[in-house]
Amino acid sequence: MLTEDHIMLRESMSGFLSQLKTIKSLREMLSSGVSMQADTWKSLSEMGWTGLLIDEEFGGSNLGLVSACLMAENIGRSLLLSPIISSALLSSFAINLLGTHNQKNHWLSSIASGKTILTSSFGNLSNNDFPTLIQENSKLIISGIAPDVVNSENADNVLIKVQKEGSDEVYLIIVDTNSKSIEQKISTTIDGRKFSKLSFSNHEILEENIIGLSPMSCDANAKINAFGSLIYASEQYGSAAAAFDLTLEYLKQREQFGKIIGTFQSLHHRMAKLYTELKTSEALNFKAAILLEGNHVDAQKFCSMAKAKSGQVSRLVTNDSIQLHGGIGMTDEYDVGLYLKRVSISEKMFGNTNYHVDNVATSNGF
Repeated sequence: MLTEDHIMLRESMSGFLSQLKTIKSLREMLSSGVSMQADTWKSLSEMGWTGLLIDEEFGGSNLGLVSACLMAENIGRSLLLSPIISSALLSSFAINLLGTHNQKNHWLSSIASGKTILTSSFGNLSNNDFPTLIQENSKLIISGIAPDVVNSENADNVLIKVQKEGSDEVYLIIVDTNSKSIEQKISTTIDGRKFSKLSFSNHEILEENIIGLSPMSCDANAKINAFGSLIYASEQYGSAAAAFDLTLEYLKQREQFGKIIGTFQSLHHRMAKLYTELKTSEALNFKAAILLEGNHVDAQKFCSMAKAKSGQVSRLVTNDSIQLHGGIGMTDEYDVGLYLKRVSISEKMFGNTNYHVDNVATSNGF
């Protein structure tokens, strides 16, 4: 499914991230509690990653959804700790889908240049308890809690969903995280990412902060959720594939009973099983990306299939990778454990495996 351009892009991304020594940086950041490096963000912006999904009119390259999957895959492979997914992919996609031309010109241009980091709070699909949008005369007031906001401490602004008081209408709005009427409570996950709970206390916004200046349609909401599921499916695949590669190299070098353990037939079969599962997950990701970009009727179902499969496969591959490393696989000194931590958190983003398995079953009439 990949064109020559896609293959070149994947190789370029992989080579660039290897130069950044992202796993070494991750270990340093885990020790220091930092969740973003300014020099790395500047490099990503200069490489054009922040404008990957943004039209040339607004300073981007608009390389399409398959390219977005390749970016997420390489982020998963490299364990890059950065708000690049939440800003350059998720937020850009939502604004491009719903925003007015003026909003696109302002926000997308700023995201593409790397000057603005815009994150979001809609990665938890099981949470429908949004902050309340209250209209008091000419004022628009936000009150309530937005949980699970990723990378908010590094962001200038956050995209959140709010529900209009006394109505079923849901709006997508942008808020400034530095406002005194917003309280942040930050927690760190096992893979080093930081999530915040934002508490709004009579936070006033302008009408221009409402993306599209109108309520979100059900179709738009579903498309954003499908895209988020697809991106984290791709990131999980990348982490699992990297864990597989590490394990394969280890099996080629480790000796036991006077033989390289990679020559044992039982391990051949085990690795072959993991490889075929990975390739199935990869193919599903690309198929879902093509369907979603083409607004195909089955696009959302395939995005759920991709997320469900990547959840199953990444858990299988990372668990088996640790087992195949033996006792050292359990130690923090070996990188293979870092991939298990990464996929464990990504699996929960935009619906976990069980959520999407149920979603696919329901869509097929079960």
